Amino acid sequence: MTKSIFDDPSDEQLAQDFVDLSLKQYDSEFEEDGVEDYTRLYHAIQAIAAVLRSRGVSARRALIPLLRHPNARVRINAIHQLLAIVPEQAMAALEEIARGPRNRERLDAGQTLRFLADGTYKPT
Repeated sequence: MTKSIFDDPSDEQLAQDFVDLSLKQYDSEFEEDGVEDYTRLYHAIQAIAAVLRSRGVSARRALIPLLRHPNARVRINAIHQLLAIVPEQAMAALEEIARGPRNRERLDAGQTLRFLADGTYKPT
């Protein structure tokens, strides 16, 4: 069977899938049995990120607009993929979330900032 152009989603479609899954992940935080869904969605988001990474820096740039998304979970997920590509923009978004309302995303942002500062986390 030959491969068609419809077999591979565009970078923009992958970015939209990244948003959709991130929003579902955010919603799962509030469900009674949300841990399993949250984890499953995390792995799906990481799979999209791996495809974009395999396509190179220009493909990962499709996530840059997500740094301004209204949902903090979308932003934090995008930040982790963009810290090595657009560090200034990603850090500004990360610091904004860390100053935001107390929630899981603020906790994630604060932890990421600490791990960046002590060298535990090195963006790639």
